[in-house]
Amino acid sequence: MRFFFLFALMVIAAFSNSCDHGNSRVKTEYPSIFLVKEETRDFTSLEDFDELEKDDRKAEYIKRLVSETEKDLKLPYIDPTTDVEGRSPVHLKHANVSYDMAALVGDRLSRSAFLFLYTGEQKYKDLVMRQIEVLYDTILWPMWCDQAHVNIEPHLDIRTCRISMWVALAYNWLYDYLTAEERHYIVDGLDKRAIQPFWQKLKQRPGWYVRRHNWFTNIFGGMGITAMALGDDHPDTKALLDTIVPAMIAFNQEAFGEMGECNEPPGYAGAVRFQVEFAEAYRYYTKNNRNLLNEKPFPEVCYWMMYHTLPPGRKIGFGDTHPERLGINSHIFAAVAGANNDGILQRHYLNYTMEIGSVLEFLWYNPDIEPVSPDGKLPLGIEYKEYGTSLISRTSWDPESTPCVVYGKAGREYNHDDNDVGQLLIDGFGERLIIDPGAPSPIYPRDYFRDTTQYNYYSRSSRGHNVLVIGGREMIAEPNHLARGETTRSWFNDTIGSYWEIDLTPVYGNASRVTRKVAHLFPGIVLVHDQAELPGENNTVDLRWHAINPPQLRGSGNFVVKGCRAALLAKVISLGDGELSFTSGHHEYKPPYNLTRQGDPLVQHYEPYIKISTKGKSCSILSLFAITENDGALPSWEETDEGWTIGLNGKNYVISLQDDEFNLTDGSKEISF
Repeated sequence: MRFFFLFALMVIAAFSNSCDHGNSRVKTEYPSIFLVKEETRDFTSLEDFDELEKDDRKAEYIKRLVSETEKDLKLPYIDPTTDVEGRSPVHLKHANVSYDMAALVGDRLSRSAFLFLYTGEQKYKDLVMRQIEVLYDTILWPMWCDQAHVNIEPHLDIRTCRISMWVALAYNWLYDYLTAEERHYIVDGLDKRAIQPFWQKLKQRPGWYVRRHNWFTNIFGGMGITAMALGDDHPDTKALLDTIVPAMIAFNQEAFGEMGECNEPPGYAGAVRFQVEFAEAYRYYTKNNRNLLNEKPFPEVCYWMMYHTLPPGRKIGFGDTHPERLGINSHIFAAVAGANNDGILQRHYLNYTMEIGSVLEFLWYNPDIEPVSPDGKLPLGIEYKEYGTSLISRTSWDPESTPCVVYGKAGREYNHDDNDVGQLLIDGFGERLIIDPGAPSPIYPRDYFRDTTQYNYYSRSSRGHNVLVIGGREMIAEPNHLARGETTRSWFNDTIGSYWEIDLTPVYGNASRVTRKVAHLFPGIVLVHDQAELPGENNTVDLRWHAINPPQLRGSGNFVVKGCRAALLAKVISLGDGELSFTSGHHEYKPPYNLTRQGDPLVQHYEPYIKISTKGKSCSILSLFAITENDGALPSWEETDEGWTIGLNGKNYVISLQDDEFNLTDGSKEISF
């Protein structure tokens, strides 16, 4: 009944517009992007809304969407000065068109446009139109650009094209309910505020266009969707798509590794959503002539992201990432699982999204795809070959908790990289134990990516990571594609554990050879052996192990890190001539490198660490870790005639070294190298 009512309204509106405004042009059927009017194979249609009761997740989302939009209705519009739920206090203070502001506007437009189609209630269309009017008001919205990105006019950035995309999609979805004047008004406003500035900006060859990364896919993807949603109603649509489509498809093929490796760290891999959105829009625009989501890199990068997700839903903290945050990029997985009928990706999506979070996710989630466990189908350990060159070893695919995950890297990302080549991190029972400090918050300092000052911020610096710092000098960082280590040996066994060896010499300008060897004996024994050959006799070498909580020194190179549920028992030993000294400390952003780009104080996390220091013409540092539950008295590593041993959960783990060969064993399984 609801759809019949909507269909009748559409017919009446279309007839009325044609008669009243003399519009005799043969029109494309609307809506056409992400939604179609009538039930059509392989596309989501308005008719599908009548079947929501078949899936609890979708039905619950509609209820929540109505509730959230009722909150929207209490405010006739929002602008950069509006204090609304989800708004960053820092950005509100400066009336900035920041990430949260662009997202809030996009969510507001998508919710109200969708609910108008779903319910036919005029109040939702009125909300859309009022918000668009305010977006076009140059007093209330002086620009659609983040203050941090203001440089050469016109001021166009990643915020601009997110806003233009949702204005254009609202236009596409509500087309049959808009008068000719309203259509002209929306198209003309998009031309002035986004389309012409886009052309002008391209002529300047900005950095995001030349050195392509998430800005490129955001801006090109958003503008491409804008053009597809407007269709023939804008004269530049063909020219825009002739410019954008080949470049976006080329980026898909060129900017990812063979195994789906993202050219940015896990925290920025969510930018793949811009390509996913573009791919789905293109499929609708071309009437399913080409489904890019079936092609490289989309299935591959989703598996890369899956391996880079840790229990209970955090991202691996390499590079410029916030590793403490829960949540995955849900509508990426909903779309790609649906496009490829992939049950493993569907399970990952369902495990880490308790509820649908966006209109696009609602449209793309297919409840008919049966989730499939990766157990026995995907290996527990993996090595990626390109960009960050991640090496990951986990004891199970349990989405909530697993005894141990050990993860390191040999490479460097192309964008948003830190000086963290060789980084090694450890989780236990769903908690971070040996950690990466992550990105600064709430927002970047102005000079955070500037060559002359960036390493004054410890979160960018080698000293903020669990790697050797030789002579107090930073790793070599440029050029990015060369300043990386190399995995020289690795193996992964789902029963025994994992091992890898990395040559890090290329990133140290003051060492003749630097290597790191990592062994993970299941479930929770980890060995890290760092070696360096150095010029001269009196070189200083520091190794910091950053921890989730202040480490407790126990003497003889032993320390303990306790989480809420897990504990890490460590012992660090010199196998060379130099003696080791141990100090505890913490990081902090110090003046003048303690301010955001807008001059507000950075949040201080005071990440604790143990610093191990030595001197000499070489060093050989062995770090032993045992991960267990934090449920009482905790043992320590002991030195024996055989080597080093620790008793955990009724087993005795022994690590020995003979003739330069390590052996790790619990009596039933072993690793030798």
